[in-house]
Amino acid sequence: MSRPRTVETEQILRGILAGLTPKEIAYSLGRAACTVSKTLANHGMRKRYVTETEFRQILNQRKATS
Repeated sequence: MSRPRTVETEQILRGILAGLTPKEIAYSLGRAACTVSKTLANHGMRKRYVTETEFRQILNQRKATS
C-alpha cells in the first residue's frame, strides 16, 4: 500500500482534531487503519490528541520542512 499523500495527511490530522478515531478516519479515506496510525505516529501524535493551536503548529512545521 502506498504512503498517504499530503492532502490525506491533513485530512487524517483534521479527523483527529474533530474527535474521530483512526479507524473512522481510515474508513472515510478508503485506507487501512494501520496506515492512519502510522501517519499519526510519523507526526508525533500517537495516542494523544492535540489542541487546535498545536494542530496548526504541526501543519506549519510540516509545510516549512517540505
